[in-house]
Amino acid sequence: MNLLSKLEFSTPWHILWLLTTASKFSDSSNIERRIFVAYARDQLFHSSETVRQESSWFLAKNEKLAPDELCDIYIKATGCTQIGLAAVAGYLSVSISEKKLTAIRDDSSLNRKAFAWGVSHAKNP
Repeated sequence: MNLLSKLEFSTPWHILWLLTTASKFSDSSNIERRIFVAYARDQLFHSSETVRQESSWFLAKNEKLAPDELCDIYIKATGCTQIGLAAVAGYLSVSISEKKLTAIRDDSSLNRKAFAWGVSHAKNP
């Protein structure tokens, strides 16, 4: 997996596959987990907003995403990924009380549903 994450010709689909696959490995060593956390962090600046959203979810699940980082990504997002980012905000809100997260939740009625979904997944992984 580590070698795959270093490929320079990564397409957005390749990156999404890597992040999704890496999130399935609950028994990964600390070294492997750190490699993918660093990889996901780099992807927060990717040109594809879908990659940025999936990276946010991966980092939130690994407790490595700050609310300010999520807000920076949310501001640049379109309706395509705002809902997914609202789910990330919900996931983060279980362990972090932050007004910025509730602002994302309250941005739309669909965001409120996605936020609640994120909360439920944080409480029942």
